[in-house]
Amino acid sequence: MSDKPSDASASDHAYFQDLEAAFIRLRGAPLLLSPADWQVAKRWRREGVPLELVVRVMERVFERQAEPDKKAGIRSLRYFRSAVAGAWRRILELGGGEKERLAEPVDIAARLERLAAALPTRAGLLEASAGGSDRLSDLLGAALAEAIAEPVEELAKKILSLSGSARTVEAELQRLDRAFMERLREELDAPTLAALEESLQDSLAGLSERMGGDIRDQTLGLLLRRRLRQELELPVLSLFSSEARNPR
Repeated sequence: MSDKPSDASASDHAYFQDLEAAFIRLRGAPLLLSPADWQVAKRWRREGVPLELVVRVMERVFERQAEPDKKAGIRSLRYFRSAVAGAWRRILELGGGEKERLAEPVDIAARLERLAAALPTRAGLLEASAGGSDRLSDLLGAALAEAIAEPVEELAKKILSLSGSARTVEAELQRLDRAFMERLREELDAPTLAALEESLQDSLAGLSERMGGDIRDQTLGLLLRRRLRQELELPVLSLFSSEARNPR
């Protein structure tokens, strides 16, 4: 079926993952987004709504929710549909400054430098492997630190070597991101991978009945990549990720 994440393009995946990362950051707590959220993001993507506009709208909505319990009540991208639609409609109708600002070319070199700088260092990886907040953190650190220290350094060099238009660079970043996250998974030994996947089952329990098997597998893979990012503090490789847009 065409509405499944497995059928989406790489750019759609990157768009959705960046929105998910922004949503988690603003909400202050992890929450599994649903296939319905994928459809919301997919529609924004098809309508040409810039990622930065959606994130800005989300930030404004969360800013208005000063109390933590109100923020916790925002549990879906669908919550932002009307606000995003209104903001995008005003930009299309008015044109001018805001639309032109969103269309301005980004400083690609500066954003690539920020992405490379946001990658963990060899020293940081080895330090993380010395101890974590729980057994799984320790296990991931010990299993991965030495194995990926050199690939991380290679990844930083590849990021800094990219050139071309924003579209070309973004596509190459997505390719590098997918390849690197897959390499991380391959570096996990069987017991570590089993422990990691077992830790994610609770997140899927409430959705199992509403998901087809293929979507459930896709969601498990997404959760696995997200957990690895969290454990190793890896940025999403995109010109529009928070790490690329915001100087440290």
